[in-house]
Amino acid sequence: MYNVLIDIAIFEKKPDEVLRWYDAQKAGGLKSFGYASRSQEVATAVQAVYPERAIVIWKHLVEGNINLVNVKGYEAAVPYLKQIKSCMKRHGMGGQWQTYLQYLCDNNRRRPRCIQILKPL
Repeated sequence: MYNVLIDIAIFEKKPDEVLRWYDAQKAGGLKSFGYASRSQEVATAVQAVYPERAIVIWKHLVEGNINLVNVKGYEAAVPYLKQIKSCMKRHGMGGQWQTYLQYLCDNNRRRPRCIQILKPL
């Protein structure tokens, strides 16, 4: 029932409750169908109040997609990277964006297609 509780908290615009139920779901090891999209919804819902938490969630999604080691995975990471960039700039963390992007490029330097997708960001 965590998904329902998360939906209610998002609808009521209660970021504390969103994180409470999201963390409880993760702690219980319960992953539902569409877990990645649930993470995206949670990050979007809490980004104004808890930008650091939203960024951590998006980073997890980015790195999970990049670790698939295929072009579709790299491309799937792009929307999350754009969310991270936007959130960091909005909250005065622009320098951290460049550091994170460089970290991704350094860790994936042997994946030319990945670098090609990351560089324009």
